[in-house]
Amino acid sequence: MRFRRASVWTPAFAGVTAIFVGAASAEPLKNHYNDPFVQVTKAIATCPLPRGPFMTAREAQAEAHPRIERGTTCFMAGKCKEPNAYRYDAGIAARAQTAVTDAVRKTPALAQSSVWLTVQRRFVFAQGCVGDRRHIAQWEALLRAVPDVEYVSADFAVGSTAKQFQRVPYPVMPAGAARLP
Repeated sequence: MRFRRASVWTPAFAGVTAIFVGAASAEPLKNHYNDPFVQVTKAIATCPLPRGPFMTAREAQAEAHPRIERGTTCFMAGKCKEPNAYRYDAGIAARAQTAVTDAVRKTPALAQSSVWLTVQRRFVFAQGCVGDRRHIAQWEALLRAVPDVEYVSADFAVGSTAKQFQRVPYPVMPAGAARLP
């Protein structure tokens, strides 16, 4: 199995230790902040579902203050017109879905994947499985070109079988831990 990890620390998963501890508990996971989490391709049925923005209530409480700081820093630094960077997320998610649809029409090989996007404060976290490692760079370029995107993190496993996906480079949703919309 081959996979590529983003070389930059991904702030959306700042509480990675807490995430793994929380996943072991019986506390249900929920998308407390309604961060966009969408599946944009689904050709690889054996690809594990990313945990995305889902967290326990305790994790959400711990993230509240850092989210406020990160959200307003963009505006205070003059990088955002909106007073909070999280206000861009729904629009970015919609534009990213449109961009993926257009890209798949032009490059059908990109559809041979199962990819989920989480959008948080103008950052796009792409996670999932691709059939060919060469497609990772295409995914990154495609998502970077979406207006208002500040950063893209691509964590993909490469392959097509369940055995190849026993270990993936992203936190996985525990079975039955959350209800997806």
